[in-house]
Amino acid sequence: MLSVYFCNNHSVIPVVIFQPTISLGIKKNIGTLGNVSHGKTTFIYSVTGIRTNKFKNELLQNITVKLGYCDCFILKRHGNFLSSYITTNKSLNVTKYYLFTNRISFIDCPGHDLLLSTMLGGISVANGVLFFIDSSSYFQKKQTFEHIKALVLSPIKKVVIIQTKIDLADTNKIMYQYIQLKNFFYSLKGFRFQFFPFSFLLPLHLSPILKKICKLFNNSMERRYKEFDTVIIRSFNINKPGRNTRDILGGVIGVCIISGNISINKNIEIRPGIVNYEKLTYKPIITKFSNISDMVYKYNSVIPGGLLSLKTNISYQYSKGDLLVGNTMGCIGNLPHVYGYLKIKYKILQKLYYSENRHIIHHSNELTVTKNEILLIHYNSTSANCLVIKVIVFQKKSKSAILLKLYTPLCCNMNKKIAISKLINNKWNLLGWAVTNSGITLEQE
Repeated sequence: MLSVYFCNNHSVIPVVIFQPTISLGIKKNIGTLGNVSHGKTTFIYSVTGIRTNKFKNELLQNITVKLGYCDCFILKRHGNFLSSYITTNKSLNVTKYYLFTNRISFIDCPGHDLLLSTMLGGISVANGVLFFIDSSSYFQKKQTFEHIKALVLSPIKKVVIIQTKIDLADTNKIMYQYIQLKNFFYSLKGFRFQFFPFSFLLPLHLSPILKKICKLFNNSMERRYKEFDTVIIRSFNINKPGRNTRDILGGVIGVCIISGNISINKNIEIRPGIVNYEKLTYKPIITKFSNISDMVYKYNSVIPGGLLSLKTNISYQYSKGDLLVGNTMGCIGNLPHVYGYLKIKYKILQKLYYSENRHIIHHSNELTVTKNEILLIHYNSTSANCLVIKVIVFQKKSKSAILLKLYTPLCCNMNKKIAISKLINNKWNLLGWAVTNSGITLEQE
C-alpha cells in the first residue's frame, strides 16, 4: 500500500492505493499545447496540486517560459477516475481506498510564439497531447495554428482537445466553437481526437478526461529491450551560492528515456559535449550517475517512460542554465555522428499556414527557402540556427533538398524527421518538415 493525497481543488484528503507494483515505474508522458493563457498550467494544477511555473519571471508574468513538469497518480474508485499527488508523511490517518490505474508525467509547454523551440522540445518526448482552447475566444489564432502545425509534424496521432473556461461563455458560443473545432481537426488525416469541456471551478469534469488519458495514451513496454536512447530536456546547477567547495555537487540532467534502460554507476556519453568552434572539433563528456530519481522516488535502474533527474559527476559549469539541452546522451561509442553541415529533404506545410487576415496562403515567397537564408531546425529537444548554402529543387514543387551550415553542431541520426522554422515578420514560424539525408561530420578530439 502507498499513502497519497487526493486533491480536489478545495481540500486535500489522505487515501491509500493498492497494486503499487512495477507499474509505478511505467509512466506516460503527457504534453500540453495551446495558446498562451488558455489554461494549460491551471489544468495541471487542478490535477496534481503543483504549480509548474516555478521561476520568478514566470510568476510575475503568469506565463510558462521553461518546460514545466510534475508527476501524479490516477486512481479509480466506483468507476470515477481521480488524481493524487504523493506525500511522504506516514503519520496521516487513512480515510479512503482507491485502485491504482496509471502514473502520469505532465510536460507543461509554453504557449507564447516566441518560445516555439521550447514547446517543440517538450512534445518530442510526449506519448500523448492535451490541446487547450479557450471557449470564450476565437480559436483560429496565430499561436494556435503554430501549435497545430507542431502537432502535425510530431509522431503523436492521439490528441485530447479540451475547451477551457466554459464558465465564461454561453452555451451557444461553446457549441458553435465545438462545431468549428470538430470540422477543422477532423480535416487533419491520421489523427484520433476526443473533445472535453473543462472549468477550473467545476472539478467534476476531470473524471472523464483522466479516464480518456488512461485509455487513449500508451507507453509501449517493448522499448525497454531496445538500445539505450534518451533526450535531455533540462539541465541544472543545484549548488546554492556560498556553498563550501568541498560540498559542491555535480550537474543534474533532466531527461526522458526513449528506449533501453539505465542504472546507477553506468558510464554514459554526452555528445557533442564541449565544442571548439575555431578548430571545428568536439569533445564528448563521459560521466556516470550517482543518483536517479523523479519527484517521488529514487531508483537503482529505470525503464522508458516518465521524466527523470540524473545526478552526475560532471562540473556544474556545463549543466547550469540548460546548457546541456540539445545534447544527445547514450552508451559510450553507440551515439550517432556530430554534424557541422547537413543535407535535408524538406516539404512545406502549405495548407496549415496562417496569415493575419485568417486566409490560407498557398503560393507566397514566404513559403519558399532561398540561398543565404537563416533557418531554425528542431530535432528532439534540439534547436539549431543554420544557413542555407544550396537549394536543390526536384520535379515536385512541394519537395526540395537544401544543404545547411549549422551554427550549433548537431548529433543526430540519418533518415530522421525534423521540423523547420523560418523567420517571418521577425517571428519564427513553422515552415514544414524534413528528413535528414547526409552531412559533413566534425572531428572528435
